[in-house]
Amino acid sequence: MGLHLAIWCWLAALALASCAASRPAPSGAAQALDAVEAAEVAALADRAATADAQTEAASLEIAVEATATVDVALDSYEATVTQGDTAAFDASPTTADVTAPVDAKPDSKPGPVAPAPATQGGPIAVEIGGTSDPGTQWTPWVTPGQPVSLIFGPQGGYHVWVSVCVPAATASPLAVVVKLTDTATGLPVPPGTLQLKTKLVTLPDHPGKLCRLAMPGFVDCACEMANRAVRVRVEVNAGTAEQPVVSWAEHAIVPMHEKGPCLAPMQACAPFL
Repeated sequence: MGLHLAIWCWLAALALASCAASRPAPSGAAQALDAVEAAEVAALADRAATADAQTEAASLEIAVEATATVDVALDSYEATVTQGDTAAFDASPTTADVTAPVDAKPDSKPGPVAPAPATQGGPIAVEIGGTSDPGTQWTPWVTPGQPVSLIFGPQGGYHVWVSVCVPAATASPLAVVVKLTDTATGLPVPPGTLQLKTKLVTLPDHPGKLCRLAMPGFVDCACEMANRAVRVRVEVNAGTAEQPVVSWAEHAIVPMHEKGPCLAPMQACAPFL
């Protein structure tokens, strides 16, 4: 019985080997079908990669367009506040970190300081004043400590209008610097100094002079600076950057907060709390 079983198993193994040896190779049609399937898989992979690339390119294009939109908005804002002038804005080192919250008030608050009389110096006469609220009509500054309205602008910030007149023979455009200083502390009013390269115009009430109306003297700490004496200094350079001929005028004003919200105090506002 065992011998018969062994012989039967040997014959079965031999038959299986013979079948495997006699199995035909894949036909040309089968090979072609395999090639088509491989090509379809490759095409699907290519389409997926192309879709990913197109999605990435579209995202990049959207980001570039968004950045361009922000740049155009900022350029439009600068052109509005400077009336097309070439402008620069220098933040004082004492006001560089204007976004940090104020931890606590200073130990002592400076007492009130009487505003000093107006002064003027340099080779040409410089007259400074303000304007009406729309910034279209000269408003004279006559007395030291004259109240001046803080204007709440459409961008959510505050400024006072500052205007300047110089002799008619002065070349235009004219390099102008506007500085605001807190009288009690001697610190610059945040955010700092405004520099303009501005065109001059004639005004009916200033014969023989050329003027620039409504330069924005920005005031970040509007509610903190309200009712404090502020020294406004306007410098004009009638020469060149290489050979400056600087004249200046100063006047003390008191900013008045008449409308608009009080913004959250910033670190730069701490000395004025």
